[in-house]
Amino acid sequence: MTFSPHKPIDLSSKIEDFKNQPCFLAISGGLDSVVLLHLLLARNIRPTLLHVNYKLRDKDSELDEKLVCLLAEKYQLPIHIKSVHLKEVLEKSKENLQAKAREIRFHFFEEHLGKNGVCFLAHHADDRLESFWMNLLRGSRQIDLVGIPEKRGPFYRPLLKFRKSQLKEYAVTNKISWREDRSNSDTAYFRNLLRNEWIPIAQSSIENLDEHCLIWMDSLQSTVKNIKIKLRHIVKESKANNSLSFTIFLAFDELERQAFFRMMDWPMVYLESLIELDNKPRSSSLIMSEVNLVFAKEIDSFSWKTLDSTQNESRGLNIELVKDLPEKFSKDTIYLDSSEIIGELKLRKWKVGDRIASLGLKGSQLISDILKDAKVSILEKKDVLVVCDDRHILWCPGYKVSRYALANQTSTKILKISIKE
Repeated sequence: MTFSPHKPIDLSSKIEDFKNQPCFLAISGGLDSVVLLHLLLARNIRPTLLHVNYKLRDKDSELDEKLVCLLAEKYQLPIHIKSVHLKEVLEKSKENLQAKAREIRFHFFEEHLGKNGVCFLAHHADDRLESFWMNLLRGSRQIDLVGIPEKRGPFYRPLLKFRKSQLKEYAVTNKISWREDRSNSDTAYFRNLLRNEWIPIAQSSIENLDEHCLIWMDSLQSTVKNIKIKLRHIVKESKANNSLSFTIFLAFDELERQAFFRMMDWPMVYLESLIELDNKPRSSSLIMSEVNLVFAKEIDSFSWKTLDSTQNESRGLNIELVKDLPEKFSKDTIYLDSSEIIGELKLRKWKVGDRIASLGLKGSQLISDILKDAKVSILEKKDVLVVCDDRHILWCPGYKVSRYALANQTSTKILKISIKE
């Protein structure tokens, strides 16, 4: 069964490109995704429906799922549903609700897409505006103000040029039923506060505010697209050689550096640290723990390689970037200043002659003397570990901490280090 609209919304002709691919639709039961379903059916695209029930809104969550199932039955479409008790998941993980929900649904989508599948998402122009204001108010980078991309990987958003009001008019005209998510009015969520209170105030005060923002975002998006074309060959060579000249990198303007980081899949939080690496001595290093990379300063360039933290059989290092030092310290964890680490962090067994510049003492101590004073048995001694960079032993876990590279309150890049078990 297909759907014949009375008043069509003119989707991009690019939608036809996906007809020969396995097509999926992320559908919540709300206005946006239900309208997109009918628009796809009107273009003879019959997607497999993907629905996630987070069990957050009791009866309402079940009614959302029921509507999606009725639509699948009515139009004879395949459907996959994932049910997850998100509150219980969050109680264990202590993660952000919206971030965890996004992680769960995209993992679910990717499970079904396969190699050639495309998944339609129902984001629209109002979502672009909300994301713009959220990123702006959070002090995000300029490149993040581009907003939601029309296509990224297997995910395609054909409604980005249309306003929420247009979708609602379309649904009413074509007598389409949808479910309202009452949690969208809960201003405890920052996005809802923007949507329901702050943005309407700004809109009422500044004429054509939305149109001006969308034009600016389109212009920035075009600029970023051209920058990425310009940088394509540099990124290709950098990935092939695992190195880049500081002359080239520092010649980039700020937006070009941000685009380069995006294209290399490096966390943007390290951009200033990589710039600062040029002023440090040769062999100075920078660790990007999230992407498991260590960067080294060469004569006039920087290089990088995978961070090898499995130096002791099956054991290794847990390395995590954190914002602040804890109120209480544990003997099982050390906090290092990333900018003070020389070369690569390594975990190994101690050896005769190893010395550590113990915190609170002048000079250095032999690890053997420290273990002797601690009355460590001969059998236990052979399994004692040390964490070191290319110059110093920084930590003898359970026994001594070095004063080298130790993070303090002025450190801007703090690494939390612990031993994998």
